[in-house]
Amino acid sequence: MNNNVKQEVRFFMIFIPLLLMITLPLWFIFGPSTSIKENMFKQEGIIVMKKFRQIDEERQLLVIPNIDQDDMKDKTKIELEVMAQEKEGAYYHVSEEKFNELNVGSQIIVYWEYPELHSDPPQRGAEIIEVVSK
Repeated sequence: MNNNVKQEVRFFMIFIPLLLMITLPLWFIFGPSTSIKENMFKQEGIIVMKKFRQIDEERQLLVIPNIDQDDMKDKTKIELEVMAQEKEGAYYHVSEEKFNELNVGSQIIVYWEYPELHSDPPQRGAEIIEVVSK
């Protein structure tokens, strides 16, 4: 082998591992920009009803998008469920802590993943809840 080829081989033997040592950590830190929320479905809306079943201690929030506080005033449970059906609202299963923390009238963003129970309105498991306004 001539001298130029040896130098090129030596250069690549040093350069490639060095390049990998620098770029791989940077790629893991800055590269894949998918956050947990980016892989989930989301809905923003107002909590119009809180439901607790003592039999199985299930806690649910009925969330309806594209309404304001006046739309939910003086409505019965049935009227709120019909409104949820019309506006693609849903029941979200939540932890006891979230159930106690959140109030009817709060505007929230709920993130969820499938599966959902195919009822009308649907029932979903809330993975992440962000409060927009209380």
